[in-house]
Amino acid sequence: MWFWWFFISNALIFGDGGLSNGFIDNFLIDPNVYEIFYTSRKQGFDENRSRVKSVYFDFDEFIENQSIDPIESILKKKPNVIIFATGILHSEEFMPEKKIDEVKLANLYTLFNINAFVPFLILKKIIHFYRRTDQVFFGFISARVGSIEDNRLGGWYSYRASKASLNMLIKTASIELKRTHPEFRIKILHPGTVDTNLSKPFAKNSNYKIMTPKESTEKMIKVLFNREEGLFYDFNGKEIKY
Repeated sequence: MWFWWFFISNALIFGDGGLSNGFIDNFLIDPNVYEIFYTSRKQGFDENRSRVKSVYFDFDEFIENQSIDPIESILKKKPNVIIFATGILHSEEFMPEKKIDEVKLANLYTLFNINAFVPFLILKKIIHFYRRTDQVFFGFISARVGSIEDNRLGGWYSYRASKASLNMLIKTASIELKRTHPEFRIKILHPGTVDTNLSKPFAKNSNYKIMTPKESTEKMIKVLFNREEGLFYDFNGKEIKY
């Protein structure tokens, strides 16, 4: 198994989409993972997979001063793997912009809030549940298109900018957390082109191999637990420049 050098006690995954389920499927392979928790926007959802528990938490509507009561009981169990697998690229109301004239403030706010601000604000609350000596692995799902240096095609203004914002917030936090929580291991991960609802409208035109969620997350788990000191990696373990 990938975890030969690190024992996972409990895992917490934010999100209930394709990538989240991919992470769950891969963690279930390891019999040493005691419990796997994930957040769901569906109230009263009955999870019937062994060792997997869902908790209602409306990630998309989270605001700064909101309580994280629904997940406090989980955090008290000290999950030592925490993955943020949430994100938005399009909705029924909007698609990624191809031209600057298509950019709207409301869409910018929505994508920045869900893709960058909320993961960061939840991280801000989570760290207070851990001691300086606790070892925890954090994975934040970003995207290669959030790289400023790698932007050669343009377009997708709101999505690109929101992921670049996530990258900078987590990069800055990682510098501080190296001092306050030196055993934290933080990585920003690019999942590649995956067969999920987020990628579905664009996957057929992609020049990249389309992976299943289980394939992509298996690769990202290996990257999350590698011993490299960098921060932003793709699913194959290749470092991405900001």
